[in-house]
Amino acid sequence: MANQFSLTVIAQNVHQASTVVGAVTQQIPTVSLREASLQSAVAAFTSGASNTVAIGASGVVTVTGNTQKDPVTGSDLNFTNFRGLYIWVDRADSATAPTYAANAIASSTSLAIGTGSKVFTVATGGAWVDGTRVRAISGTGSGANWMEGVISYNSGTGALTMTVDTIGGSSTYANWTLYTIPCAQITSTNFAGTTIATALPLVEGSGFFLFHDSVALSDGTVWKKKATNGHTLTVSLAGVTGLKASVLAIGD
Repeated sequence: MANQFSLTVIAQNVHQASTVVGAVTQQIPTVSLREASLQSAVAAFTSGASNTVAIGASGVVTVTGNTQKDPVTGSDLNFTNFRGLYIWVDRADSATAPTYAANAIASSTSLAIGTGSKVFTVATGGAWVDGTRVRAISGTGSGANWMEGVISYNSGTGALTMTVDTIGGSSTYANWTLYTIPCAQITSTNFAGTTIATALPLVEGSGFFLFHDSVALSDGTVWKKKATNGHTLTVSLAGVTGLKASVLAIGD
């Protein structure tokens, strides 16, 4: 006999203010799920650049390559349909603030603000970690001129290459300060019906959820389903320690 229970989600997106990210709060409606047989895959990541939650073509759920098990039957966890997704980022230890390998480093490279590949010259032998999300802010004006993206670093030459995906302001500057953004970066291709091609940065205390719309039928409220599709959700915590990214995937 299937377990009968109700799951209620009450949440809001909260981006706390920092030196590079302003405070934003987004209220989210309460969502209630009532299922006769609700399955879930739960993962909590605290490090690494390629943490994954994947649903194979046959519906088998894996977390970073390890097959999830159904807690009731002990067999491989298998989703025939996908119901929803919830991601939340917070401190791994509530008393300890997240840290990062490198931060607030100066560069005098002359660059025009724009998307795409940008190469900053910084000090050699630095601690930058490939895959870290970084914002470069011009040292002139009010800080309204900046570029942000994922970096790779050559410690021998001091070349820091940023793949810029987000910008503010315009023009060319030769006075930059590069700040690490302590966050979990989320990407996916049609995972739970959602494609996130440009990494979505979730800072401490922020998250999002996606549940498929409910419809009222003669036998009561049920939830629309999306067939599993064999795609992967990736959670990167490159260059940051002390954050925990929790993922709840719901299916049947």
